[in-house]
Amino acid sequence: MDNYLHKPIAVIGAGSIGERYIRLLYNLGFNNIVVYRRSEKPFKSIGEAKVKVVYTFEELLAESIVCAIIATPTYLHLEQSVFFAEKGIHILVEKPLSNTMEGIQLLKNIVKKNNVFILVGYMMRFHPLICDLKEIISNEYYGKLISIQSKWAEFLPDWHPWEDYRISYASN
Repeated sequence: MDNYLHKPIAVIGAGSIGERYIRLLYNLGFNNIVVYRRSEKPFKSIGEAKVKVVYTFEELLAESIVCAIIATPTYLHLEQSVFFAEKGIHILVEKPLSNTMEGIQLLKNIVKKNNVFILVGYMMRFHPLICDLKEIISNEYYGKLISIQSKWAEFLPDWHPWEDYRISYASN
């Protein structure tokens, strides 16, 4: 991994999730973080992270990035994933990848052709409890599963206390 710590990694979008990725990358020792954003607003919470900010994809590609973390509004995820896959750049894209299957096969073909790694980020995917539950179900530890129900809920006003949740992107 030390080999990659100095290579340019892009964070596409610098909202709350993008800023979280910036902090995580910095705390993991990555020191060549390039942030693509459309506005010149100040960062809210990237801590001590040092980043280079660019405002066009041309500037971004000039940095020779090896990976793009896509944390933009969801309607851009698939289009941006296709763009970076076409350039041979590895991708971590926030969920959901898309709201439709249209364009997914194209992305799969480009990823395969260009030998690109792509992962859709989901914060619970590797949670120890979820992994244990998957193993219990797969191994039929309690017998064959017939049905399961799960509920995930959060209080939306707590997500971004600094803004009116009723007009936030998440509430739409």
